[in-house]
Amino acid sequence: MSKALDYIKAALQIAFSLVVLAIILLNFRGLHLAVQKFLERAASVNAIKGFGIEIDMDAAGVDRALSAADAKRTLFHVENLTGAEKRRVLALIQGLDGKQFVRLMYVGQLKNLCEFENPSTEMRDDAALDYELRDKGLTKIEANPVTLESVRAELAKMVAQGKSLDNGYPSTCYDTTTDTTSRQCLLRV
Repeated sequence: MSKALDYIKAALQIAFSLVVLAIILLNFRGLHLAVQKFLERAASVNAIKGFGIEIDMDAAGVDRALSAADAKRTLFHVENLTGAEKRRVLALIQGLDGKQFVRLMYVGQLKNLCEFENPSTEMRDDAALDYELRDKGLTKIEANPVTLESVRAELAKMVAQGKSLDNGYPSTCYDTTTDTTSRQCLLRV
């Protein structure tokens, strides 16, 4: 009896697969056009902006990101580390949770990093991640008064247009970087 049920189940799965395949084939032209339009739009994306953070995806932004990645490899000289240093680095990286690791991968690429008067929970979490990475010795945080003035000016334009600021104005803006000092912190035993 159970073999009969298994055969029926397999037959239903095959029938369902054939129905899905038939739908795809009958609507292939429409699906093809939809995917093509989506890819055309995706190809024209130069930057992603959200929550006061901008990630450049144009050629210059990608070049900067690759240069930053090369600089990180050069900076940390992983191939030149002693066994103890490699274990220390590995322990630090393995100790990062998913959010910390992702944030570390974007160090140097994120723009307009600011702390606001009335931050959302997500904004607080992002700033906390930056400070956690700094405290672990993986990054360096430097105040950026030029960004502060730029963001304040942009928000002032929004207020002049009658828009309200849910998060208020930034109290400080900063950049996160990796540098020789953070490398020394990373490698201290």
